[in-house]
Amino acid sequence: MSSTRIYVVRPKKAGDAPRLVSAASQGAALRHVAASTLTVAVATQHDLVELLDKGVKVEDPSVTPPEDDDKGGSQ
Repeated sequence: MSSTRIYVVRPKKAGDAPRLVSAASQGAALRHVAASTLTVAVATQHDLVELLDKGVKVEDPSVTPPEDDDKGGSQ
């Protein structure tokens, strides 16, 4: 049996309310919230053409710092 803590997961942008999540780790809490608010799929050619045309940049997590990273981390 793993122990859990209650984590507060706050949105980086206004509009969404903070969430309280009971989880075994900070990562598990974040994954829980992300899974209920985001989806992910391989980009189709249509997605690429449409989004690149709108100026959306391809992000590489190994070199791209997260957005708003300078506002501080966990609180």
